[in-house]
Amino acid sequence: IPQKINHTAERLAPVLLLLLTAALAFAGDFQPPGRTPAPADTPPSAFDPQAFLVTVQSYIDAAAQLGWLTSGGVTNSLRMKLEAALTAIRRGNSQAARGQLDAAVNELNAQRGKAVAPAAADLLRINIDYLRQRL
Repeated sequence: IPQKINHTAERLAPVLLLLLTAALAFAGDFQPPGRTPAPADTPPSAFDPQAFLVTVQSYIDAAAQLGWLTSGGVTNSLRMKLEAALTAIRRGNSQAARGQLDAAVNELNAQRGKAVAPAAADLLRINIDYLRQRL
């Protein structure tokens, strides 16, 4: 039994780190390692939708590595939708980006509990919704 607990803990550690990183980034309190915190009197930097979307894309890769995305087709489909949204953002087309983000959320909702683990669907959906509201 101790080996089983240790194995479970090893599998959960990256999941917990991913969730903690997402929660801190969402709250705006995250400082990457090696980065000096800004002085208290410095206003927060402007929201960068491109950088945020690249971070969300990394969550798809992490979720796939953790086995939270069990279908290569669904994983690729989500990547393609987020890449199309990123292209639209770079072109200044917020409406097209929102459409791609909506399509990604629809797919997450449809695949939740099937090809997408509920935790992954929730993590990705929350971050995509956060981005969509700021476009």
